[in-house]
Amino acid sequence: MGFRKAAVVVGAASAMASGSASADELFRVTGTLGNGAGAPTQNFDVSFDNARSVIEFTESERFRREASGYRDDFSTVNGNINFRGLDIGIAFPQLGGSRVEYSIPEIGLSGAFTGFDRDDSLEQLGDYLLENSGDILRRIQRALIRSSPNDPTAGNPNSLQSQMVSQDFAFGGFDSNANVSSSSDTENRLFIGLSAGTFKAQGVRGRTVNLPLAYTVRFDDDPRYQLQFALPISYLDQSGAKTGTVGLGAGFQFPVTSVESKNQWYLTPRVSIAGVGSADAGAASILANLSMTSRYVYDAGDIGSFTLANMAGYNFSVPFKAGDVKGDYGIKNIVAKNGVMYEKPLDFSFLGSESTSIQAAYAMTNFGGTDLYMSSFHDVSLTIGTRNAGAIGSLFRLGVNGTFGRNFNRYVLSFGYAF
Repeated sequence: MGFRKAAVVVGAASAMASGSASADELFRVTGTLGNGAGAPTQNFDVSFDNARSVIEFTESERFRREASGYRDDFSTVNGNINFRGLDIGIAFPQLGGSRVEYSIPEIGLSGAFTGFDRDDSLEQLGDYLLENSGDILRRIQRALIRSSPNDPTAGNPNSLQSQMVSQDFAFGGFDSNANVSSSSDTENRLFIGLSAGTFKAQGVRGRTVNLPLAYTVRFDDDPRYQLQFALPISYLDQSGAKTGTVGLGAGFQFPVTSVESKNQWYLTPRVSIAGVGSADAGAASILANLSMTSRYVYDAGDIGSFTLANMAGYNFSVPFKAGDVKGDYGIKNIVAKNGVMYEKPLDFSFLGSESTSIQAAYAMTNFGGTDLYMSSFHDVSLTIGTRNAGAIGSLFRLGVNGTFGRNFNRYVLSFGYAF
């Protein structure tokens, strides 16, 4: 069927991209069918929760119900695919004609192909899109990350880009486990974390699950020097569209102040690479991140301690190829994340440990460079657990976190265990 092939070839141009179609669905197909003078026109308007259903729509029972008047290779079609916020137009404007017209207004792309029949016209369109997939995907991706808070790659706190920044900041900025209170605290540490929560982004609701894994090697001569390795894994459900990410990161912490200093200052350069993929959301991308984080811990005595954390980084897309489709989104963003954390020791035991504390933190993230839907957002957190004081065998913390930005809010429960 000609209209299905239209969905397929345009889907190929956008399936590596991302963006919100309606209040609670990520994808929407609308259109008008005509069968000539005297015949009534027919409209259809259908929403979906995954990209595959969009492509398969015109061969489904649902299409036969919604567009029962369609006649193969004859009916006029004026259709629009809202691919998670990006409008893609496809039309066969002439009765029985083979000419196909396409348009993606947001990126200024439009044109037409005329073959010996509709299938041939769509083959020509598909060939054009694949031959120019690198440039078209880059333009589509940039349009999507600046127009929606639901893009899996960048532009919002759930995106791969923001997750990478948050992970680097968490390990280099607010990780009290990396503070060394004793020169004998030379044991290497394995960290296992888990966080789960809900979010709402411009009407789209969903769930997030994150599993940050990390291993730290402490130098015997001075355990303040540390090699840090991370393997963050995450899962995202956006109104039924499921997305997964996985990454690898490495950092090196070194002290600026002397070991005798009451207040401690650490610097941590980090490098990480990660990928996101989703057949449901029609998304795939690879990003890399370079960062430098400063952590200054001020000892306020009986009041507690204050940690000032500042991170500067550079996040960019990595070219890749998937079959005939080339992906090089051209994302280049500088990022600054700054925050403060207050830690207050408590007078009661927690999980069998006599050294416990409560931590309250705030951080703000700002992006520059490639245009994003959300150039800044805010994080707040409150945790309770054991603290790094002396030769304690393990650390355990429970917490609640909130993230807030443009048309976005997220609430998360978290725990972390280091041993």
